[in-house]
Amino acid sequence: MSDTELPLPSTKFIPLFQPTEAPTLVTGEAAGFDDNRRIVYPKTQMPVPPHLIKTPGHLRTRYYVYYGGRGGAKSYQFATAAILRAMEKKTQILCCREIQSSMADSVHRLLASRIKDLGLSKHFEVLSNTIRCTLTGSEFSFRGLRHNLAEIKSFQGADICWVEEATDVSEESWDTLIPTIREDDSEMWVGFNTGMIDDPTYQQFVLKADDDMTVVEVSYLDNPLVSKVLIKEAEKMRLNNYEKYRHIWGGEPRRAAEGGVFLSDKVNIIMAAPASLVECRGWDFAGTAVDPKHPDKDPDWTVGARMGRTSEGRFVVTHMTRMRGQPHEVEQALVTTAKNDGFGVEQSIPQDPGQAGKHQVRYFVSKLAGLRVHSSPESGDKVTRAEPFASQVNAGNVDFVYGAWNDAALKELEGFPNGAHDDIVDSLSRAFTRLLEPQEMQMMKVVGL
Repeated sequence: MSDTELPLPSTKFIPLFQPTEAPTLVTGEAAGFDDNRRIVYPKTQMPVPPHLIKTPGHLRTRYYVYYGGRGGAKSYQFATAAILRAMEKKTQILCCREIQSSMADSVHRLLASRIKDLGLSKHFEVLSNTIRCTLTGSEFSFRGLRHNLAEIKSFQGADICWVEEATDVSEESWDTLIPTIREDDSEMWVGFNTGMIDDPTYQQFVLKADDDMTVVEVSYLDNPLVSKVLIKEAEKMRLNNYEKYRHIWGGEPRRAAEGGVFLSDKVNIIMAAPASLVECRGWDFAGTAVDPKHPDKDPDWTVGARMGRTSEGRFVVTHMTRMRGQPHEVEQALVTTAKNDGFGVEQSIPQDPGQAGKHQVRYFVSKLAGLRVHSSPESGDKVTRAEPFASQVNAGNVDFVYGAWNDAALKELEGFPNGAHDDIVDSLSRAFTRLLEPQEMQMMKVVGL
């Protein structure tokens, strides 16, 4: 199939089809690349002056990252490229997304549709859970990441890994998937509509892109095949809400989730806590320290948020402990903080499911002998647990006492539930829920009745 027959809406996608295209000179000669990705004369390795370069070609990279706004035909072109690459030679193609509850959630249907539209049905066997090319023996597999990490680790032989809707992929999933795709000359295709600036995918593949990544920003403006309906909708939003247009259609990342759970600007910063507060400190534990060998990683935090309730019904966050460390360091932070709080502040700690969680709670309670300690398992998802506290925040009924932790807390509230972390929200939600319980019920639970 010649280049002119490729159904490409934009030349930006050519690297997917021709990942080893060489640069050429105005004389017709082929040029090459050096280790710094400069175009050079093959024999002398001297850089070629720009006016002598006819086509810049493309230096092969491991990652092909396409991101941006809606309507850029990213999925359409990934599917087309994957089909054509599968027909060139035997290729194992793994198609992933963060959550895939059924084949209906995968790109299986898109691939089947493109095979039919390209008139290639006689060369492919489309089965319920896989697709095979009868000419070359190429095969497409489909996997969800979040609930199948153990299976992903054992997946071998993928030549191309296409990650669809990659903005939803967690850091843990990337850490598992990337070492799994280990064949010589293997490629990872990453496609997504831009979400939050703190999303692990955007951080790793856009803000921290390296020389082994081909990173291309696309939007509906790069797609001459875009429908008139989409153009009309984009233009309408551009005129009525330009900021939203820049994100949805232009692909600019958001710093805070629009319509998120928390309206952080409703939080009041006060210089001192009022007297006579009933206080509780809610905890969220993480036993992970920063690894000096991997300074780019962003592990979770252990957070202890102390919150009080006034007689008028306002909620005041008076203090916050926030740290990263190994399990023994987390334990020491809990004990030190609780003792500094004293008997007047109850410590509410989460109980992980299973017997190990029960043992951990018993151990922590023994370490806090003489203090008031409450424990309970978490129930429901994080957003559901956070919503009651969010209602108070959004009504302007929550104060933060001025402190060094304010900025981190406000930033996390802004991004929740799509931000990089939710440890602060979890600890605040726990303290808030505990404060809502009648004092008599709290005392009954403390003494075990």
